[in-house]
Amino acid sequence: MEEFKIIEEGEVATDMEVAMNLIKHIDNPYVDGQGNSAREVYVEEARNVLDTLTNPEAKKMLEDAIKEHSPESPENAGE
Repeated sequence: MEEFKIIEEGEVATDMEVAMNLIKHIDNPYVDGQGNSAREVYVEEARNVLDTLTNPEAKKMLEDAIKEHSPESPENAGE
């Protein structure tokens, strides 16, 4: 999902912009007409992006969002 890195043609997003964009989609994922959520797709992309982030605050925020919304998370066990 390279679009998370590109803001405008030739302009690269900062780590914080990438993290905030992914967090926005993790917290409020696209849901189709049948109630299927894209949250897992965004969580997986966030996991893939984590190693590329160098800003510790952005990395921590994204890690927290992943933990909060991961299927393995205890608070999501019934979902």
